[in-house]
Amino acid sequence: MSLQHHGSFSNSNKAECLQTINQSISLSNKQLKKANYLFVTFGSAWVYEHEQHGLVANCHKIPAKHFTKRLPKVEEIVAAYTSLIKNIKSSNADINIVFTVSPVRHAKDGLWENNLSKAVLHLSIKELTENFDNCSYFPAYEIVMDELRDYRFFNDDLVHPTDLAVNYVWEKFSMSYFSKETIALMGNIQKIKQAATHKPFDFNSEKHQQFIKNQLTIIQELTTQFPHLNFEEEKEMLTKAK
Repeated sequence: MSLQHHGSFSNSNKAECLQTINQSISLSNKQLKKANYLFVTFGSAWVYEHEQHGLVANCHKIPAKHFTKRLPKVEEIVAAYTSLIKNIKSSNADINIVFTVSPVRHAKDGLWENNLSKAVLHLSIKELTENFDNCSYFPAYEIVMDELRDYRFFNDDLVHPTDLAVNYVWEKFSMSYFSKETIALMGNIQKIKQAATHKPFDFNSEKHQQFIKNQLTIIQELTTQFPHLNFEEEKEMLTKAK
């Protein structure tokens, strides 16, 4: 395991674990070099330091006594991300970096502690967007906390936004970053996905078979125009009797 990586990288074989980590780093490096946008979402400013290895990204259920929890200063976060942004720009000068703050409350830290954390994140982003002309901020946090501003937009745990809230933020995000052509394509994809989940009264009826044929034609037209799209799952759902 690695204290800097998600549990999905864990492996009882050290060599295989390292190989998977290195492959992930190599792939990310290639993607960053050709990416137009990089979206960075901050969730919580609270960090955990291992007694021997310093800041960690994942504790892997190691006993809490081996870690110290603290809230870093704005200057520390800005310094770390300044170095990161400069490194990214050195290999991709045209990349745009968009920061967001998650509206999910880290209630286990304590509500006051959560508010302190979010404040530190906002102040850090403010400095970064002022210091780098390729950095900007998308107000997902404010959309949920100020525009929606009602607990009916949160699940029963009063922490996580509902699907309605998520879709509302996604709509605002799409309007901010997607072209009209992309939004239209998304609409067509959504229609196909909805059609694939349709449950007919009679799968073998002439009417439903024509419906399937029409959907497959639409899929063919879209994949011809956009070869990177994959509708194999939807095609199977459409043609398989439920």
